[in-house]
Amino acid sequence: MKIKKLLLLAGGLFLILLSGQVPYLAVDFGLREAIYRSDCLTPLLPWIKYGFPIGILVLLLFLGLRLRSPTGTRLRWTLVLLVLAYTFVPLSMNSAVLTLSMVLGLGGFLLSATALRRAGPTSPWVRIPMYLWSWCRSLTPARFALGLFVAGLVLHIVISGLVFAFRPCIIDTFDQIFQARTYLTGRVTAPAPPVPRAFEYLYMIIQDGKWYSHYPPGNPLLLTLGLTVGAAWLVGPLLGALLPLLLLAIGRQVWGERTGRVAGLLGLGAPYLHLMAGSHMSHTACAFFLTLGALGGVRLARGGGYGSALMTGFGFGYALWTRPYTALVVTCAAGLGGVWMVFCGGRVRFRTLPLVVLTAAVPVGLLLLYNQATNGHPLVFGYNITQGPLHKLGFGVRRMNEIVRDYTLWDAVKQTGYHLNGLNVLALGTAIPGILLCPWTFLARRRHPFDWIFLILATAPVAAFFIYPFTDFVLGPRLVFSALPFGILLVARSLIRFRRVSFLPGRLAPTPVLVSLLFLPALPALVGAMSFNMRLLRPGYDRIRDTLASEDLGNALVLCDTRVFNHYGFAQLHPGLPPDRPIFARDVNSADLVKKFPGRPVRRLAYEASGGLALETHQEPFLDLHDWVARGQHPRVLQNDGMAAQTLTFTPENASGVLKSFLGETHALLYGFKTPAAVQFKLTLPTSTFLRFSCLVYPESWARGSDGITFRVRLKTPGMKTPVELFSRFLERTSPSIELLDQEIDLGPYAGVDVLLWVEALPGPEGNAVGDIFDISNLRIVRRTRP
Repeated sequence: MKIKKLLLLAGGLFLILLSGQVPYLAVDFGLREAIYRSDCLTPLLPWIKYGFPIGILVLLLFLGLRLRSPTGTRLRWTLVLLVLAYTFVPLSMNSAVLTLSMVLGLGGFLLSATALRRAGPTSPWVRIPMYLWSWCRSLTPARFALGLFVAGLVLHIVISGLVFAFRPCIIDTFDQIFQARTYLTGRVTAPAPPVPRAFEYLYMIIQDGKWYSHYPPGNPLLLTLGLTVGAAWLVGPLLGALLPLLLLAIGRQVWGERTGRVAGLLGLGAPYLHLMAGSHMSHTACAFFLTLGALGGVRLARGGGYGSALMTGFGFGYALWTRPYTALVVTCAAGLGGVWMVFCGGRVRFRTLPLVVLTAAVPVGLLLLYNQATNGHPLVFGYNITQGPLHKLGFGVRRMNEIVRDYTLWDAVKQTGYHLNGLNVLALGTAIPGILLCPWTFLARRRHPFDWIFLILATAPVAAFFIYPFTDFVLGPRLVFSALPFGILLVARSLIRFRRVSFLPGRLAPTPVLVSLLFLPALPALVGAMSFNMRLLRPGYDRIRDTLASEDLGNALVLCDTRVFNHYGFAQLHPGLPPDRPIFARDVNSADLVKKFPGRPVRRLAYEASGGLALETHQEPFLDLHDWVARGQHPRVLQNDGMAAQTLTFTPENASGVLKSFLGETHALLYGFKTPAAVQFKLTLPTSTFLRFSCLVYPESWARGSDGITFRVRLKTPGMKTPVELFSRFLERTSPSIELLDQEIDLGPYAGVDVLLWVEALPGPEGNAVGDIFDISNLRIVRRTRP
């Protein structure tokens, strides 16, 4: 090979391999921001966003008016270019990075293919792919299927261990593992924990004495099967390893053995499938059962009997039990495809259709019963409870995870582009956009009705989430993950028909060479994704686990700061909070937590300001200041002006409005109906002590004309002329009502000396004391020491 072609090939291969790493390099080196905020790119963004798609649409309309019947080929080409152009538009900062990845991959592919244009049969670029393909074709169907399964299972297990450490790593999976543990106890929900606020976690519900996740029961039930053998992590890899077998069976049933084997190999090599399969996420289960239902539907269309009907109904029905919205859209698309097959001459045995409906109705009916038992109504899902009434489909004001925004048509367009970009770059890890691998199926002279059916099934999830107001790219475009199996079938079909497209422009290189170049970056792309997600998902957990490795917590109550609880603590909890296991809880209203779990040693686990992780012995209360005030004439209480003591347990009868946050909690209150009010203590403190308390202005204050209340803590030692202010916060009408919960002041600097401590409630800045009603709750001193 001449030096010029060698340089061209080297450059092309470099661009191909680089393209798969760009999304991860972008995060590491801030590339996304650099691209999006570039001075040369920013002025062009409006033109790219609006002008490019509009121009392609005008071209499509022009061709449609000018070209007549036999010219459908050109129209289809234009449609392909339209979709490709749309996915190239950098509609957001993240999309810009994905666009760059596709441009580099496509450029590298063209350069490499040009350099290898005249590669002969003796070239290793031809011989190696041909040898591998011949070897795959020589295997018997049983051996090929077994090899697919074993290779996929091993690969998924390796990824599950390396990336996820055989454990849930994402909030969704923490919740679903907890739900699976609940099912393992024989209950649908766990009993609500004491002090619910200390166990709050995203997507978990604690209400009416029940504790459960907002997810449907399909995936947690599968994880329960894994827990029974001590390996919940094995569920995803098993489903992920079986998915290529389903693709093999569908391709073989519809288009023949060669297409089936290509589909199976693509399912084995897809980087996105490997990541999802190792993650405990429900998306793998949903995609598996939708594909299982599609296989049953294919067999029904080919004259299958009651076994095929059971497979179809169970597959689509269980998918509805796993991810209802996605499964409903794909199931409806499959139903329309089935009707089309009947009109196209499919050999459907109509007596089997009632069995399909009946089989699918069983999991759907169980889902409705589950909703009734957990959420109080068969049509109310857990999502409705955790996200509220603004979490719904369509345009307008929408809410997700406390974020409220106006979802517009343009937001939907951008979001869909982001999904398509993600699928193009991440799904198969190919050198060029995945969407370019599908058109050969529809550009060939002869087409099969199933070509169109699987195109509809592949686009259904993307179309469904056009009107879903939120997206999430954890591990990839996971909301549209269910499009992947059907897209793989289309790609397999296209690769087999690649040489049969009569109007394909002059070939750049032999077909085996082109296919090798297409999938060259799949392995480095998978390695890049694994490395990136290991760094993203595991550090917090690993660090906490290493810190606790040498500690014997026994059945301790471990008070965690928010990061520790989110990274590690919640994942360790078991339903019912058994007495022989440690309990990890958020460090909120710890005064009540300690009383609700008597007899347990108390520890505190939190990140320090320096970034280190500290595990300390926690003594609470070291001094109960509220109890001193409640006793009346206590020698350490030097003054009490305007504060009365009482203990109150918040129940639905006495908690309304903002106080509903405290349901199930007991608070020791120092309350008052006027300001200024103050209580003064005389203390001698050891080292490592902290003052803890919460403050609240009652909503009735605003109706009575209050202008707000200032809460203040002061301290004076014998060497001070005037007290030092340790804490001062003003709460007004616009302040969050529960802003001053669980405050902590470090008293360590004043250890070993007699101090005077004032805890005060003062009028607002205007000095207006009218209508002030307040409480200072759980006033106590705690002590923490290193074990």
